[in-house]
Amino acid sequence: MNEVIQVFLGILIVAVLHLLIFTILGKLVFGGISTANYGFGIIYLFAVLGIGIVQLIYVLPLIAWLKRQQQWGLMRGVMIGAILTALLNAVCYLL
Repeated sequence: MNEVIQVFLGILIVAVLHLLIFTILGKLVFGGISTANYGFGIIYLFAVLGIGIVQLIYVLPLIAWLKRQQQWGLMRGVMIGAILTALLNAVCYLL
């Protein structure tokens, strides 16, 4: 596969992972709303606000796995997607 296509696919993988992680986290936190879930709501809020840091939990193992598989184009795309996410998150804090 063309390396440019792999890079764009890596960026898309990161975007889909973000949607998947925060959808699952949102369902866990807000699925059974009760008065006892305030602590989880705070965790979800910090995860959404700090996505640039939270993404390290699932992006770094993905990068390591892609490196072992020698998928250089996908690895670059995942790194670019993670950097774009962190930069967009930082810009939101500056506004």
